[in-house]
Order: sequence, then structure tokens, then C-alpha cells
Amino acid sequence: MKKIVTLFLFVFSFSVYSQYNFKVADSVLASYNKPGSPGVTVLVSKDGKVIYQKSGGYANIAKGELINNKTLFNLASDTKQFTAACVVMLSQKGKLKLDDNLAKYFPDFPEYAQKITVQDLLNHTAGLVDYRTAFWIGGKEVNVLSNEDIRNMLKATPLNFEPKTDWSYSNSNYWCLVQIVEQVSGMPISKFAEKNIFKPLKMKDTHYHRGVATLRNAAIGYKMDDVTYTEIDKDTGVPGGSGMFSTTSDMLKWLSEMQSKKVLGTAFWDVMLNGQKYTIGKEVYYSNALFFQALSGKKAIHHGGDLDGYHSDMSYFPDENVDIIVFTNRGDFNVLSMQKAITSQLFGFKYSWPAVEKPVVVKVPGEKIEQYSGVYEAEGMLFEITVAENAIHVLQFWDGSNYDIPATGQNSFTLAQAGADFLFEDIISGKAQTMKLTQEGETMPFKRAENYDFPDFSRFEGSYFCSSLNAKYTFSQQKGKLFYSLNGQNPKQVSVIEEDTVYIGPSIVLTFHRNNNEVMGFTLNHVRVKNLEFVKI
Repeated sequence: MKKIVTLFLFVFSFSVYSQYNFKVADSVLASYNKPGSPGVTVLVSKDGKVIYQKSGGYANIAKGELINNKTLFNLASDTKQFTAACVVMLSQKGKLKLDDNLAKYFPDFPEYAQKITVQDLLNHTAGLVDYRTAFWIGGKEVNVLSNEDIRNMLKATPLNFEPKTDWSYSNSNYWCLVQIVEQVSGMPISKFAEKNIFKPLKMKDTHYHRGVATLRNAAIGYKMDDVTYTEIDKDTGVPGGSGMFSTTSDMLKWLSEMQSKKVLGTAFWDVMLNGQKYTIGKEVYYSNALFFQALSGKKAIHHGGDLDGYHSDMSYFPDENVDIIVFTNRGDFNVLSMQKAITSQLFGFKYSWPAVEKPVVVKVPGEKIEQYSGVYEAEGMLFEITVAENAIHVLQFWDGSNYDIPATGQNSFTLAQAGADFLFEDIISGKAQTMKLTQEGETMPFKRAENYDFPDFSRFEGSYFCSSLNAKYTFSQQKGKLFYSLNGQNPKQVSVIEEDTVYIGPSIVLTFHRNNNEVMGFTLNHVRVKNLEFVKI
């Protein structure tokens, strides 16, 4: 009986999909149907009919539960369009106005709240720092935050920019909108959305929910840990920029309504789709939690979502009347690649799935690499080489840059992204005497240095405090290396140092301030959190 059902399903799938040959998607999804692999689900609709719906991989690895059409996924930031919909509905009911200022609903906020409107919050032109990023910078666990934690931080933190003068994606905007919806409607946003959106559209499998622990049929999020997948924290925090779980089938009902406007009405969709838009790039617009831009050469209305262990993308192509929905519970999956694989078939362009480059690991015994450890000098530049597994760890003393470089031979190592090759020669008494660095066709020999002066980073040493985040960064130096510790945690090495500018990660920049040549503090900047002041204590 089991074989007959399998055969029937195969024939059914073939008959539905026979007009379209989604070979790439089929191949990728099938590759995830193996033990220990989280997965992906895809739904494609054209002219109101499902032309492709398939899944691969596990929703719950420990329980052996495969993903299916009823599996609920965390929508992450795709939640924002539903929060925006609640706001638009309340405005049409006369409960609020889109040009109301933030101070009306948050009277305890600083004076800047007078300049921020509800529409600014909807369009990310308010200037509020992103609370998830801010608390991460401050060393706080985002998933355990309360609404009061977020409120107090926003009250104490300056804006990224003057309202309406720029665009910056911020979860704080949509956290504020959730609070406004609940104030005005007198009910949790989960109940308001259920009554006004989910029930009218018969979206029975869509819920606002905090975490997956008590949610039936929900996919657990996973991250790659070395060569295996591990579960991420099941709690996703308070509703704000995220908080919804749903299925691809329910989300198709939402995208179909976007086209037909039969249930929620033309007036509602006129505001959602044709309301005030903000230009954020050439031919890219944002309005009410939706991007309007070209995807795969076609006009599209779309949004995506990203949280640890979850990624989503929902796209509607109005001219072709095509909907594409991709959800995943594996942190290393690119949903936009799947979208392109689907649109290449539908819109007739060539696309190849990105090849996964497997690094060539050359095994070099640790005792052999130890021959290369030491400090090498040329023209005043110092490199420190230490041992890593089948690699060397390189520190540039002059700016603190440090990185691991894999072995490409028994005495050669290559940093591919920089086009840099390191070759060690002249082994005397078990130590290489020469390190040759080749980059952009030029080779420079570095000689082993036995006597050298470590750079002095003492100007940065000390502790610095940010009152709005209640966070403390402490800097210390040791043998030419600068370290920082956040709230007393284990020290980490600083990435790059340039005069009075310190980079502690790929996106966090600290600019130190002086008074009479004495460092008094620093300003921290991130793309989503700007102008955070830390004072030396």
C-alpha cells in the first residue's frame, strides 16, 4: 500500500509540474532528504494556480520529522508587512492617522518623538536605532528582552539621523508600531491580526507566537556547527520586526489577495501598495514593509526575513501574476538563490545553482608548521606567525589585523580573498629564516626578527561605559596585541587599528576622542546603530 501511495504522489506531482521543469529546485530539495539535514520548502503560483510545491529536509532532526506542506516556519522580518497591514486598517477605521507623531503614543520619549510620524516608522525613515543590533552590541541576549527593556533603551539612545532625512532598516520602528496597534485597538496584535486578516483570508495556520517550543508542526531553526547542524534558541523574542509563524500555503493566500483585493478591499491595498514610498536606491522603493524593485529583470513586490536558523522570501511579480515563496530552517541557505532558480525557468534566462567550493585542505603536521612561527620584518613592517590547525595565524603588528591562512603545501599558505601567498624557506635549527609574501605579482622577503619593539596601544587601555546600553568595553594590550572585553566576558582580539580608530568586527567601528592628548572615550558606529557614546571610567 505504501508503494502505491508513493507512486500516486509521483504521478500527481509530474502531472501538475509537467509544463514547467524545475530541475534545479528539485535537485537542491532532494539533496536535503538525508539524516541530520534541516531543509527548505518552496511554493510557486501562476495565474492563481499552484504550479510547484515541494519540500526537502527535516523540520525536527531529533524527532525525525520531515518538512511538509503543513510545516510552520518563522517568517522573521516578513512579519513586518502584517504589522503594517494592522496599522493601515486602524487608520482606515479612523483609530489613528499615518501622520500622527510618535509622541502621541510614547509621551515619555525625548523631544525627537515630535518629529517622527507613524508613516516614518512604516517606511524606516524615523532614525531610530535598531534595538536588536544595539542590545547585541551591548552584550545582551535579544531573545530574553521585555518590552520595557526595549522602551527604556530607545528613550536613552540618540537617533541615527534626523527623521525623514535618510533610510535605515530598523526593527525598532516595527516594535513601536506593534505597541501603537495594541494601544489603539485595545488588544494584542496577535488577536487583532487574527480577527482582521487571518480569519477573513482563511489563513488557519498563521500565528503570532513567541518561539517554537509549544507550537505544533513548527520547524526548528538550525545553524551549521563545524560539520553538523545544531538547534538555535527556540525563543525569538517579543513581537516587533518578527514574531509570526506560517506555512507557504497560507502565505499564498496573502499574496493572492494582494493581486485580487477581493477580501480586504481596494482601498486597503491602495494604501499598502501605492502609499507614500521612499526611494532607497536607483529604482528601488520601500513602503509599508514592502520593497518595490526589479527581480530577475521583472517588476516585483517582495520582502524577506532573516533570523538565526530561519530565512524567508515572499515575492509577487504583478505583470506575470507569479508568486514565489521560499522558507528554510537552515541558517546556511540562501533563499534568493532558490528564487532565482525558479524565475530562471519561468522568465527564460539561464541560471546555475551556486557551486559550493570545498576548500582543499593540505594536512601539515603541527611540528612542521612550528618551524614557521615567529616574527618577520621588512621595511619596518612586522608579521607575527603562530600555529593553527593545517594553517598559520598571521598578525600584522602595525594595524592589528589578524587572520588564519590555510596550507596549500608543506611550506606554503594562501589567503585567497586577498590574493596573498606566504612561502617559508631557509630552515636553520628548526626555524624558517625567510618568509616570502607574494601579492599582485610582487614578492617581498621578510627576515626572521629576533629583536623588535612591540607597537604601543596603551592609549586605548581602560574601561569605557555606555549608559543607554548599560554596557562596558575594557581594552588591554599584551605583546603588541590589543584586546577588548564586553561586560567582563573573555577578551577578543581587535580586528584593525588605524590611529584613533578601532575595528572590533566587520561592521563595528570605534572612534576614540582625546582631550589634551588623553583618550576620554569613543563613539561606536554600526550601519544600524550610530553615534553611541562610551565614556572612559
